Amino acid sequence: MGFTAAGISPTTNTTTQQAPLGFELTAPNGDKGNITYIYVKNSSGGTIAINDMVQRKDSGDSADVITNYEVAEAAASQQSIAIVGCAIAEILDGSYAFVIKKGIATVNGAAAVIHNRPLIMSGTAGQVAGDDDDSDLMSFGQSLGGRADAGTFEAYINCLG
Repeated sequence: MGFTAAGISPTTNTTTQQAPLGFELTAPNGDKGNITYIYVKNSSGGTIAINDMVQRKDSGDSADVITNYEVAEAAASQQSIAIVGCAIAEILDGSYAFVIKKGIATVNGAAAVIHNRPLIMSGTAGQVAGDDDDSDLMSFGQSLGGRADAGTFEAYINCLG
């Protein structure tokens, strides 16, 4: 696990801003390769659960231009391009934290998933699903292990949002 030059750890979770929103920290993750974290603020009005996927906060106003890294729990069936990362800890509303943008992460699955499947957002906010139908939705990751029911599992993610 790495630190920024200012000594901020990826597990830092505070109510005061410690780095610019969108700041990325890449660190070695043992034999799992590198892991990239991105610094965000939860502006959703609620708590983001550990292992849930996040997206840029949407005001609901189609005229708004969203250019910062204020995030909310990823909406059910959200397009993969909008996904920013995976929460590594619970993030309270108004708090700042790092989320995993790229690398191996523990994610919340909405249902059973087969190993080595592309991942997309499920019909449940914050949770992922295996793209068993090989739909034309762009995936943001790949399951690394299977699971017979809903719950957490290891995945490789590469979020672009």
